[in-house]
Amino acid sequence: MFLVFIAPGSDSQKEFEGEVVSTKKSNFRVEVESTIDKAMELGDARGIDLISSKVSYFLLHLSPSDTSIGDLYHKAGVLCYINSNYVEAISWFNKAIVIRERTISNNVEPLLNTLNGLTQSHLQLFHYDIAENFIEQQLTLTQTTNYKNTETKAELYLADAQLALLIEDYSRCREKLNLAANIFEEVNANSFNHGLVLNLLGVTTDLLNKPERAIEYYQRSINIFQLNQEAHHKALSFHNLGMAYARLKKYNEAKYYLKESLQIHQSFNDTIEMARHYIEMAKIESSNKEYENAHQSATKSLLMRENVLPKWHIDVIESQVVLGKILMEMGANKPSQKTNFYDKAMKLFNASISAAIESPRTEWAIEPMINKAILGSKLGEVNIQKSKEAHRLFQQVDSIIQISRLKFRHQESKIDFASKIRHSYESAIKNSLHLFSKTKEKKYFEDALIFCEKSKATAVRDKLHKQAVQIYAGLPDSILKQERKLNLQLGALTQEILTSRSKQDTSSLTQLKTLEDIKHQMEEFDERVESNYPRYYQWLKEPIEKTSLAQIQKTLEHGSVLVEYFMGDDEIYIFGASKDKYQFWIVENTKQVITQLNLFNQTIENSVNLPISRTNEIAFKTYEILLAKPIAYFEEKDEVKNIKIVPDGIIGKVPFDALLTSNYKESHLDPPYLIKKYSHNFLYSNRLLLNSEHSKKTIFREKSSAIFGVDYLGNKKLFGDSIYSSLPFIKEEVSGFLNQNKGAAYINEDATVDNLEGRLTDTEILHIAIHGSFNEENPETSGLIFSKKNTEDLRNNFISLAAIYGLHTNAELVYLSACFSGKGNLETSEGVMSLSRAFTYAGAKSQVITLWEVSDRASAIIAEHFYSFLKEGNTKDNALRLAKLKYMEESSTSVGKSPFFWAGLVVVGDAKPLYVNAIIYKWILLLTIILVVIILIFAYRKKYSNKRLIRSN
Repeated sequence: MFLVFIAPGSDSQKEFEGEVVSTKKSNFRVEVESTIDKAMELGDARGIDLISSKVSYFLLHLSPSDTSIGDLYHKAGVLCYINSNYVEAISWFNKAIVIRERTISNNVEPLLNTLNGLTQSHLQLFHYDIAENFIEQQLTLTQTTNYKNTETKAELYLADAQLALLIEDYSRCREKLNLAANIFEEVNANSFNHGLVLNLLGVTTDLLNKPERAIEYYQRSINIFQLNQEAHHKALSFHNLGMAYARLKKYNEAKYYLKESLQIHQSFNDTIEMARHYIEMAKIESSNKEYENAHQSATKSLLMRENVLPKWHIDVIESQVVLGKILMEMGANKPSQKTNFYDKAMKLFNASISAAIESPRTEWAIEPMINKAILGSKLGEVNIQKSKEAHRLFQQVDSIIQISRLKFRHQESKIDFASKIRHSYESAIKNSLHLFSKTKEKKYFEDALIFCEKSKATAVRDKLHKQAVQIYAGLPDSILKQERKLNLQLGALTQEILTSRSKQDTSSLTQLKTLEDIKHQMEEFDERVESNYPRYYQWLKEPIEKTSLAQIQKTLEHGSVLVEYFMGDDEIYIFGASKDKYQFWIVENTKQVITQLNLFNQTIENSVNLPISRTNEIAFKTYEILLAKPIAYFEEKDEVKNIKIVPDGIIGKVPFDALLTSNYKESHLDPPYLIKKYSHNFLYSNRLLLNSEHSKKTIFREKSSAIFGVDYLGNKKLFGDSIYSSLPFIKEEVSGFLNQNKGAAYINEDATVDNLEGRLTDTEILHIAIHGSFNEENPETSGLIFSKKNTEDLRNNFISLAAIYGLHTNAELVYLSACFSGKGNLETSEGVMSLSRAFTYAGAKSQVITLWEVSDRASAIIAEHFYSFLKEGNTKDNALRLAKLKYMEESSTSVGKSPFFWAGLVVVGDAKPLYVNAIIYKWILLLTIILVVIILIFAYRKKYSNKRLIRSN
């Protein structure tokens, strides 16, 4: 997957100007060149020995700083690198650096070549930080020496991308690869290094779960390697192409390309790549339940790798883990041999853990530790002590995962990492709940809930943690503003790049370079902040504090219930907690449940056109799956009024209000919708319950507010070239908002992105009534469609998901009365990647969102009712519930009562009220008046008595 290269470049150098070169020196330099040529021809240890034996001889006749000696050192380093002797290669390259730095004013190319050799050698030894430093040096040289060779710049971007791939910084990897690809497309589209770029673009795209697109990159790279007669790299692309087909479950195509790759590697007797072939083949065979074949392939791979690599190498560890997993599967399928298979698997996991601890990257221990813990939990099904040992190991794994997560800089990389280790949390949850069932000890239930929480919404929790740390560390506003400015620039530029790509615009090189400059500024900013505020960075790197069950229960009011979900591969785990009770439930057959939930979502979204009896049947079945057992359990003791839902996966798209709480088939009466009995809100994390404790209610003043509304009545000047359906009820929505809130209104031409950004930090209630767009192919380009001030305005009237992540808002409530604001692609570990999540990431405490393309008339009516009930002191979720019920009550037809019009609106985040309860407010006002009257009477009587006293005297 990772491809290294030594930039060919030219090692020939001119002599210093003005230097008198003697014939004798020239002869020795010719002899140096001849030695180099002969050594390179030998190409192995003999070549290295030849150079080593000649160095002392040449130093007798040439200066230690002579450029020819620099060439000799460099070539010795290249030979060592080719022969996998990376430590010795670094030693030779370091000697060459000393000489070549002195000739930089004459020719920068040789120095770049040696720095690149050091980069690649350190990468092979997993010294990522050192390698990154050398890449930065090379990029700086190309920028500060007016370096003209753009192809070498592209090679440096490629090297940086390779490093980013290794440290799983996929965002940076793609940026560098796109920079390199743009240069190669213009300079030399069929060059070998362009093939490497395309191959790596395929790898990165594949890792981001887009194998179809990755296949296109691999096929292009194969064509280039064919032209360049690069059989070895062609084989690597064949291999990667096969794995992309395997991810699409096209196993015949996968095996075909893997065999094509193997044949080429066998012709070169390339043991490393042959071993890689066998381990990937083992994974495919295991997926197909061909365990005997998988066992043979994995065993071959392990033996090959153990023969040529150190025992701590990541490839050896991978083969041990894969073979161990296959043995576990074989044990599960052959009960009579289970003990034997499990013992062998445990030995492999123990060996790989020990090796990883000795390696340069201790995080390599995560995968074998996870599998050891999973194996322990399997043994724990019949042995409670084994289950407890597995529990302790899962906790150790969790600690390593939390530390490892800190190395990822970008949200994209964090999400990918979380999805890879999610299966460990599923096994940890299962084992903890098994222990809870057996022992009835609360700590095991609590640990299961903690594992559940840590498996999802990691990016949001990280952002909340960062905001809290910024407050505690006392970062000044000037620093925070500077960071937000850089984030805004980053978001805006990312939006432009995404837009140009979606339009097939190939002129994005300038934008990519600007993006690189902004990222560099952000790195420099981070370094300055870390230097000036070390306490902030120290706290930031500390693991996020666990949320205990006691803390959760303390925040829950009587009548409120927390219901949190975890969607496993085969089972769905449901956790429930109230003020004084807690329990869990397991729903089997995850795939069948997902089918049911998809059917329910589609049915409600199209409920206007479906018979209500059909809608009711699906709604009740879905209620039975998701809520029936938790509600029944908690209502045994207390009346349930409010449900706080922490969804997982597709559950985040379910319109819970439209669930039926009983089996109801009549079509002429009002169905018993969930909304009739309970209010509910969504939380991305149960930790948000703790944050809501800091909510502030207003008693005597209005909340600062602003509304943005666009009616899209065909004005191309305002809305660009695209045609959007008109929203004729926007005026009513704006009017209803202003009836309830004394705020600013930005309508049509005033509803711009610039004006929105201007109100983000000084507005407590922000209402956005405009069109939203959802792009399933490129979700980052989903966004909100505003208006342009004029046709010359260079600022786009569209703000994307990517740009919103860069915003910062202090809003207590963002009402996204925009289509699809709650819609987005599902990320395994993170949930629905929607506009709503982006605003949460930007700092919004709570939101009202839409799950589908809502009716603007219904939205306008419900929104006005919502603010009216909110002003009375209701919680946000109950205010929305009451608003929906009032809308249904006022609807004159059965069509108007359809869930399509109201069920898609959901409260996300902190549901606490924004205002003091109206009745309490009236009592406070009355008591205040009475108190003022008493004080006035008392003051008057005192004054009158004083006057009488004076008169009597």
